[in-house]
Amino acid sequence: MTEIPDLLARRAAEQKRIRMMLDSMRAEEEAMIKGGEDAVAWVKEGCA
Repeated sequence: MTEIPDLLARRAAEQKRIRMMLDSMRAEEEAMIKGGEDAVAWVKEGCA
């Protein structure tokens, strides 16, 4: 049977793996964003 310390270690490792994947995806998306003086952003005011 899985002990609590083992489960906590697995959970921490899984959280780290997921965080790395999400950070990688975010970096890729940010790299694809076009910017500059001619860029236009549409912003909604208030809560979505």
